[in-house]
Amino acid sequence: MYGLILLLTLILPLLAVSLAGRHFERGLAESTPEALAKRRYELSWLITLALIGQMLLLSALFFHWADHMVLLEQWLEQLAEPIQAMVELIGLMAATVILSATGALVVIGYLSLYLLPWQRLDRAIKRLQGRVAGKQPVWRSLRSTLAMLLPQMLWISLAFTQPPEFFADPARVGLLLVGYLLTVQSVSPWLLQLATPTARLPADHPVTQMAMELSRAAGVRVGAVRVMTLGETKVANALVSGLWPWLRCIYVTDHMLATFSTAEIRSILAHEVGHLRHRHLWCYFGFALGGALVIPQAAHLLDYLDFFRNTAWSLWIAIGLYWGLMFKFFSRRFERQADRYAVQATNDVATFQRALEKLAEVNGTVKQYAKWDVFQSHPPIAERIKALE
Repeated sequence: MYGLILLLTLILPLLAVSLAGRHFERGLAESTPEALAKRRYELSWLITLALIGQMLLLSALFFHWADHMVLLEQWLEQLAEPIQAMVELIGLMAATVILSATGALVVIGYLSLYLLPWQRLDRAIKRLQGRVAGKQPVWRSLRSTLAMLLPQMLWISLAFTQPPEFFADPARVGLLLVGYLLTVQSVSPWLLQLATPTARLPADHPVTQMAMELSRAAGVRVGAVRVMTLGETKVANALVSGLWPWLRCIYVTDHMLATFSTAEIRSILAHEVGHLRHRHLWCYFGFALGGALVIPQAAHLLDYLDFFRNTAWSLWIAIGLYWGLMFKFFSRRFERQADRYAVQATNDVATFQRALEKLAEVNGTVKQYAKWDVFQSHPPIAERIKALE
């Protein structure tokens, strides 16, 4: 019976999201572009709520009925022997890395099932608008997954090469954590290039020249400008990555190069340079480091409440408060700061506003979020445009 409850907990939320996706696909032909963008937005929130609800249900299930999960316990016991054989064959550290990567792949594969209804809706909308909407190649998905797993495998390797007494010293653990986060943030351009096909723009390309001119005026350094080849995904976007100037890159998607004017691209580049000018990448590194220190303390404080004691909920709530609320709050402030710098650097409010408007139209995103939605990393396009007037 308890095994059946666990199975239903894993299946029913996925089924509900799939049915919701089918509902949102009805009547697409009669909808305006803004209404189509709203459908994407609302479905994404339903998926998020389904995931949160499932995590809470699983936490409650294992907390109250863990002793009754006989089938799960038997399955884990059957895995113990082959795992022990693997440890003896290749060593504890290598076996731990392989098992952790395998577990992460299983979790990522399961969670990706939640995205299928949204991807189906997105393809239907693109077909309706006359845009090619092909499926993402499997090899590209594998590249993205590998890029996500590499930092985790690095952390596991670092942790398991240390003797047990190493973790008794908080100072050493702190130094290990700082080194890990600094390494991952430093090589983030390489991880991004591993996840997505990119190509370096020549030094004499107009976009490269604009980016270098803007960065020199801001007193910052950019190593290169690269184009992210997303193909049929057709997303217009730009971003900057890399703590260190000699590794730092500004990335522009191929669809932005194809659909935005030179002046609009220049205003978007100025926004990305604004992030560098205000040292936002270092602020993000500080947030990652702070999260590793603050989240365990916040979870410990929540454990004092009887409702959360001896459950995983305190940790999940601490993570949600830190990354879901606090980080997103500062991220939106950083975006507004970069917006103001873009206008200051280009002295052209109208072009940047037009570029923001075009981002929403080309990507099919809503221009105004719900008032209660405080979990977005960027302010709504409508508010960003209004703030610049």
